[in-house]
Amino acid sequence: MVLFLAAGFSAQAQDLELEGVEPFAIPEMEGAAAEAPPPAAEDAAPQTRAERLDALFAQLLDPAMTEAAATRVQAQIGRLWSESGSDTLDLLLLRGKRAVRAGELDKAKAHFSRLIAFAPEFPEGWSSRAAAAYADGDFGRALADVGRAVELEPRHFAAWSGLGAILEKMDRPQEALTAFRKALEINPFSQTARDGVKRLEREVDGRDA
Repeated sequence: MVLFLAAGFSAQAQDLELEGVEPFAIPEMEGAAAEAPPPAAEDAAPQTRAERLDALFAQLLDPAMTEAAATRVQAQIGRLWSESGSDTLDLLLLRGKRAVRAGELDKAKAHFSRLIAFAPEFPEGWSSRAAAAYADGDFGRALADVGRAVELEPRHFAAWSGLGAILEKMDRPQEALTAFRKALEINPFSQTARDGVKRLEREVDGRDA
């Protein structure tokens, strides 16, 4: 899944408008899930988190999916990704994202590092610290963290788009293109990934996308 990272990777709430920095952000998180249509009667029974995610990812690949509906689906996925199951961990995630928004990147990374220390299997901690490191120009740390995020959650399309952006900044266009394409396989509505593929296909493949 992340073989092209092998040489460079070392493993080490509410208020959901704070979804990190581009290109890690999930569009229009605030309020979007509330606008989603109610589930069909046969889907009304309680589902596990994994079952809900499976259903939402399947919707993104539905040929009948529209851009507006996809935004709502992405919002719901983002909300589920941000649920750690612990109020304390959710608070660390929230404080870190607020620090990113305020431009306090060292503080943000400190919050995310504490989150990772307490919950190393929680993908959003790694993805969020990768976003903060990317914003701070620390591409080596961002690369390692986002690699861990996609290992823990292989369908994390925002992390795959972030990986593409990091690799592009590191002048590794072929690997960046692979990452952007992976994001689009999971979520054909990722605008960051679409733009990355279009830009890098011209450079890597020598053709207009």
